[in-house]
Amino acid sequence: MKPNEDLAQFLSRMKEKWTQEVGESWDVTGQNAILFFNIVKKGLPVEVQDELDNIVALEAKPWTEIQAHIIHFCKKRQEKEKSEKDKIEKAAAKLVQQKLAKKTEEGIATATTQLAAVSL
Repeated sequence: MKPNEDLAQFLSRMKEKWTQEVGESWDVTGQNAILFFNIVKKGLPVEVQDELDNIVALEAKPWTEIQAHIIHFCKKRQEKEKSEKDKIEKAAAKLVQQKLAKKTEEGIATATTQLAAVSL
């Protein structure tokens, strides 16, 4: 799966590639469906692969159920990535605020010192 690629586009691309390479649809036989699932799984992010590996006999289930699991775990991963990105952005914003506050305090202290020196 390419970075930022939509899951539906990825699955569609994989189906088209299968048909071009094999010469028949991925779902013509049960064997094809199992092979197709394993190929699709290898194209998914490692975290999603690991989650799918934890489901017993997933490759023997109907494609609609397999696809539902793929969608679920991909969404779960995307939400986790977004949450982590949001945390990083909030931490960066807080750091900038702290630096700005420190610079402001330093500026006020410097200005006060300069005023005191001029007054003497």
